[in-house]
Amino acid sequence: MGEEALELSGLIQGHRRARRLTQEELAHRAGIGVRTLSDLERGVHATARRSTVRRLAAALDLGGADLAHFETVAAGANRVGAPALPPLFDPFPEGPFVGRRPELAVLRRAWDDAATRGRLVTLVGEPGIGKTRLAAELGHLVATEGALVLAGRCDEHVVLPYGPLAECFSHLARGGAPGPVSRSTGARRLAGLLPELAGAPTSDAGRADGRPELPVAVSTALADVAAATRLLLVIDDLHWADRPTVLVLRHLARSAPPGLLVLATYQDAEVAPGSVLGCTLADVRRVGVVDRVALHGLGLD
Repeated sequence: MGEEALELSGLIQGHRRARRLTQEELAHRAGIGVRTLSDLERGVHATARRSTVRRLAAALDLGGADLAHFETVAAGANRVGAPALPPLFDPFPEGPFVGRRPELAVLRRAWDDAATRGRLVTLVGEPGIGKTRLAAELGHLVATEGALVLAGRCDEHVVLPYGPLAECFSHLARGGAPGPVSRSTGARRLAGLLPELAGAPTSDAGRADGRPELPVAVSTALADVAAATRLLLVIDDLHWADRPTVLVLRHLARSAPPGLLVLATYQDAEVAPGSVLGCTLADVRRVGVVDRVALHGLGLD
């Protein structure tokens, strides 16, 4: 029995016993066969299928660092290093991931659906409700499976045209993607666009659009990247976004390529009905090209 099989075996047994579950009870909760669970606990297999890993993690109610470690060991990723996450999610949040399993399952389904048809999902809630943490959980989950995760945050006080997109592409340019992806046509195009995004004029930040065709150029480059690898693009605090960023998001919502999921978080109360963002969100909802996930306060349990 290899060391990897022993590590996975002990990890599953430890979590199961800590929750005082029998093998039969855990297998029933996870919706897997008792024989499958028994083989994993006996060290017959050093890794597990992704679907089995997800079911076991949910049945054991793992979150935070426990979930990250479990997924890494179960996927055998400990032999090739941890997935590279963008600065927004690095270091990965510590502590348990509590009470958002249904919402995470919705995002997971959207991610799976995006493999054949690109999607835009908005994650909406009041300040401190857990939007960024939920996005980080999804980011780590898909990165563990080999996807590329890019993330940028809009700033309340420093409004730079294309600011969150420049942050995303800077991570890519600094080696945030595997070698073959970083050398892909799309990655090279995004690297070529980075100076223009980062150097867009700020004298009239509310109207600074740069080249009118820039949203199309960004979307085309992202499509090429998504063709090379599955891609999760996260824009955090969208309610503070500049107009050029919103225009890119609008174009992506209407033309997201297969393999790309765009996840944008924002505070509903901060979006004025007549604003550029308000009109854009209303428009993409009207034509049915966006899914909305609302976060509410947690219950006592």
